[in-house]
Amino acid sequence: MKKVRIGILGAGTMAKRHLTAMKNIDKLEVVGVTSARPESLERINKQFGIRAYSAQDLLLENVDAVDVCLPTFMHESITRMAAVFGVHVICEKPIALDPVDAKQMVDTCGKACIKFMVAHCLRFRSEYVFLKETVANKRYGGLVDLTAWRYGTLPGSASGNWLMDKKLSGGPGVDLHIHDVDMIRYLMGEPAEVYSGRIEKEKVISVNSAFRFDSGAMARAAAGWFISPEYPFTQGYRAVFENAIIEFHSQNRQPLTITTPDGRSRNPSIEKSDPYANQLEYFADCIRRDIEPERSSGREGMESLLLALAAGESAATGEIVRLPYNPFIEEPIADSRSE
Repeated sequence: MKKVRIGILGAGTMAKRHLTAMKNIDKLEVVGVTSARPESLERINKQFGIRAYSAQDLLLENVDAVDVCLPTFMHESITRMAAVFGVHVICEKPIALDPVDAKQMVDTCGKACIKFMVAHCLRFRSEYVFLKETVANKRYGGLVDLTAWRYGTLPGSASGNWLMDKKLSGGPGVDLHIHDVDMIRYLMGEPAEVYSGRIEKEKVISVNSAFRFDSGAMARAAAGWFISPEYPFTQGYRAVFENAIIEFHSQNRQPLTITTPDGRSRNPSIEKSDPYANQLEYFADCIRRDIEPERSSGREGMESLLLALAAGESAATGEIVRLPYNPFIEEPIADSRSE
């Protein structure tokens, strides 16, 4: 099969990370980059040797797919534009900030019969893939309790420092928290309710959420930005099964540990791989095989956004929010492909 010709929208940190991942994917042909300041396009052109396009439409006319690595508030407009050109879309998480925009993206791509995927990279990271497989094969029984976290320094390198503007990024409650919120849905299904709290100080911005399921299972997630530039990015989880506990700590020398009821612990050997390369290769495969990217679809991205917004609503009001949370969309989203 032919390579998928792909273009990059954006020239910031995520665009560079995705371009680095693409170097080893022979199913992709990187055509060019656009949607950035001239100086940024020049830098990325020199670093990766790819053509810089002065306008989005010029790039869209010459590709099969685009990788949207733009700030979150720009996701909706460029995704709909790509759909007009009949170009497949992989979009960085979160899908959008407004659920109405998310719905428009899903519906527009569906009607245009193009593949639309949201790049929730944890679904493709080895330690989380291992956890998903363990849930599916029930090797240790059911997953009854999950705690997940991620913390890092306050962002400051993004263009215009847009990440620190809550109206543009959603703050850590959306931009960062959504990683683990998405994994909770992916691993355990839809919760029945959520209760959250947040801290917003000069040097600390964080959110903590607790999710309850009708089955009685529980999940918790925490995310935050700290001012200290010396604090390393840290992520992890503790997954309590009926017959084992699996723990992942990104800063540990042996990051993955399984403890069984007999008190024994072991460090399973899992193949390390680049989650960004994994998700991009999966996206390319979906296009080449003409199948929907169900593993991380636009619809999945929208549902995870709604759950993150529900957590935000709980943090703002101090009240438990019953789920499903659907504050803006009155009608169920129809699958336009079946119409």
